[in-house]
Amino acid sequence: ENATVTLNYKRPDGSTFNRDVKTYADGSYRDSYQPDVEGSWSVNASWLGDERHEGDWASASFEVRFPVSLSIVTPDNRLTGGLDNQFNITLLNSGGVPLSTIDATLNIPSPLIIQGNNHWTFQYLEPGNSTLIAVKIYAPASSIGTTYSGSLNLNYRDDYGESHSDSYPTGLIITGRIELIAYGE
Repeated sequence: ENATVTLNYKRPDGSTFNRDVKTYADGSYRDSYQPDVEGSWSVNASWLGDERHEGDWASASFEVRFPVSLSIVTPDNRLTGGLDNQFNITLLNSGGVPLSTIDATLNIPSPLIIQGNNHWTFQYLEPGNSTLIAVKIYAPASSIGTTYSGSLNLNYRDDYGESHSDSYPTGLIITGRIELIAYGE
């Protein structure tokens, strides 16, 4: 108990640093460290020993990957019945890894109609960057006062070569249009 174990971490660029930890009563130890660089890491643990015990060492390797995250932003989900409505969807790479081959498909229920395509492909999106999908949706006047649920389905790959699929609900509220008419003399 309370013996010092030296942990020697090796970063992907070959640089190293040490951290000392103390053992528990059962001889185990624990360290918590959040790596700041992605790639292949290794750690060597060593204990010099004491007057009754011989020292020892062990090593392990691990891969550090930054989080992968793609999120959407829809500033307004209200459509005006009887009109073509501009509906904007922003795709944001909110993770730490570049994304590629992003396929986005917007599915909305009838009687709403997407003017043009409901499927888009984007080749590359850097971390922190975003792209805008501008959609025109026709909402018939008969749909005023109704709420519809659709979905935006996303399929994409990360720089690690792994595929991801996400589905985001898109609630659409259909409102009426108020017209003010002024008559002059």
